[in-house]
Amino acid sequence: LVATLVVEKTRAVGIAAYFEHCSCRCHNKDTLPLFFLDLNLFSHKIETMSSARIDFEGQYGGLGCCAQQPIQISKTKPAILDEHMTSVAWMSFCDRIDTALHPLNKLRRFAGYSTFVFVMAFILVPVILMITSINRINNFDSSYESPNIVAFIIGPLVAMSGLIFTQCFIARKANSVMEDLKRICDEVSKQQPRLSFHVRFERHYYHRSSDNTSSHTTNYIEVIVAGDSAVVPYATAVEPVIPYPTAPEMEYPSFAGNVSSDKKSPAERLATLEAMKPYLSDKEYSEKRTEILDGV
Repeated sequence: LVATLVVEKTRAVGIAAYFEHCSCRCHNKDTLPLFFLDLNLFSHKIETMSSARIDFEGQYGGLGCCAQQPIQISKTKPAILDEHMTSVAWMSFCDRIDTALHPLNKLRRFAGYSTFVFVMAFILVPVILMITSINRINNFDSSYESPNIVAFIIGPLVAMSGLIFTQCFIARKANSVMEDLKRICDEVSKQQPRLSFHVRFERHYYHRSSDNTSSHTTNYIEVIVAGDSAVVPYATAVEPVIPYPTAPEMEYPSFAGNVSSDKKSPAERLATLEAMKPYLSDKEYSEKRTEILDGV
């Protein structure tokens, strides 16, 4: 930050010296200055920001029923919040987040049990029908009829449909929980003027084999703390208010017989105006150019 301030200040001083060298007045004995560039230094504020990460514990167990730790926010308070958030406000924030995360723990158990049931139904229904058919054939059961092929198809289809429905239901509920987390973060950010809370996600990649790559997504909360403002000078070209002269300007004598005065021609004044065009606004440039052309 100190290096940035030094560079910006040096740049502003350099610009000031350049404009002071290039500032010019185009005038003659009968007219006021056409334009004059002055340089003022203003203050530019640069805000420094710092951030910290607040993790959710128990995410790595996924949504299975075998997860050992419930999903909850880490109660460790980041050090950058010590001067901006009291312990009571921090614990209140954690309690609200844990309340919003509670449905995910129920979804985890529901997802684990329902997935197990539908997968077993997908496998066991055809196997049971096949074993029953083989036993009746071996026992020479005269009342046995050929197995209905529809039964082999309907069972797995029902199990697969149930599994897909369960996954869609879990995804919708998980998105609802994420929206609640974002709403809580927005509310707390409004209550804390210098703090900003945001829900982020992070994707982790890992290799199961040489050709198989899987990924796992986790969420966390990022808190951003706005720091103090640093004042950096910068240069801005402005047109000052020039008072009208009270005495007429002196006419300089001519040193050559073929030169009447030091009055600049309209072409020279236009050339000077074009050179200063980058430092004038469009309105100022148009007014000065019209004034020169009207005097021709």
